[in-house]
Amino acid sequence: MRYALFVQGFDQLKEKYSDNIANTIKGKGSSVMENKANWHHKVPGEEELAQIRQKAERMERIAKAGGDWPLADQEFHMAIIKASHNEYMRRLYPIINGAVNEILQVSVNRAHMQSIAIADNYMILDFLMQRDEAGARHAMSIHIRHLLNTLKG
Repeated sequence: MRYALFVQGFDQLKEKYSDNIANTIKGKGSSVMENKANWHHKVPGEEELAQIRQKAERMERIAKAGGDWPLADQEFHMAIIKASHNEYMRRLYPIINGAVNEILQVSVNRAHMQSIAIADNYMILDFLMQRDEAGARHAMSIHIRHLLNTLKG
């Protein structure tokens, strides 16, 4: 039931924002900017990547100590968003985060979700450190699927 509610909520978000996500051509009409990603986000610098790594390591330490790992996990994801300098994601993240927090409040699989989050965060981090954008994007997709599958089970 909770999984169905989450999917329904996600579908509503997707429907609400799909025009902005799927049908937008970045920089449309400008020969200098159209479909050129470097005009719409920046590549994380070494300092930003180091901060992302620190957030991943901190999240793992807090989780293993029995602390508030979801908050530390949120900080990890927010560090990635900040490093991308993507304003759209910065504004969308609180919406996603709110849905995840609601799920965590009622989830019976919280411990399993924690272990998935730790492993997936390092998978995402590895691709970021390699500066493999496609790999990082796929790793994030895998992370979301892992969590959705946990909610089903």
